[in-house]
Amino acid sequence: MEKTRPSVPPIIIESTTKTIEPSLFEQVKEYASNRIELAKIELIENSSHAVAGAMIGVVTVLIGLFILIFLSVGLGLYLGDVLDSRLNGFVIVAGIYLLLVILVLVLRKGVIESKIIDIQIKKFFSSKLP
Repeated sequence: MEKTRPSVPPIIIESTTKTIEPSLFEQVKEYASNRIELAKIELIENSSHAVAGAMIGVVTVLIGLFILIFLSVGLGLYLGDVLDSRLNGFVIVAGIYLLLVILVLVLRKGVIESKIIDIQIKKFFSSKLP
């Protein structure tokens, strides 16, 4: 013996679907609008962090350069006094910088580049984690 389901009058089905559909459509529309707004806010936040980080980096590099210049001049003058020749003191400081440049050029692909990439990847993923 088969059981039959009680039939619902078509008027009720039509009226419920008509009231559900606009509500569901409005919710989807509101959800999409909220997601777009969230994406905009996240973009603004991420770009603000990037700009702030870049500005801090520039200021840090400038201060570091000033410190390096003053220390280099001081070391050149000191070595010039020790060697009784300022020229020789500054030539030695220039030689130290030349050795540093050669060292950076030799190590840039293997050591330096990989370290910078690792730091950037860690920085990127640490900002994405909740």
